Amino acid sequence: MESVAGRARAEGALPRESEVARALRSVLLSSAFAASRRSREFLSYVVTEELAGRGHLLSERTVGRRAMGRDASFDGRHDASVRVRATRVRAALATYYSGAGVLDPVRIELPRGRY
Repeated sequence: MESVAGRARAEGALPRESEVARALRSVLLSSAFAASRRSREFLSYVVTEELAGRGHLLSERTVGRRAMGRDASFDGRHDASVRVRATRVRAALATYYSGAGVLDPVRIELPRGRY
């Protein structure tokens, strides 16, 4: 997963963890995420896992169970809630970065097909 990107990456360097944490706080406090606690929890979980070096372990099942409170029987083949939430988070990120976050030096990305 490539959860963080931005001008720093374009210059060949990945942002520091503290920069990503600041970027995440800004996004989570924005009006684009204000109305959805679930989207904030989803994004926080995914970014935190990536920063902890566990991004490669993220799957629909783990996100559903750990970020969205689904039980151990959660199966994405029969429950699209994780995919739906990911789509909403991507849309909220696009809204944020086209407005209040347009000049942010670090951007959080959630590529399609990955968490």
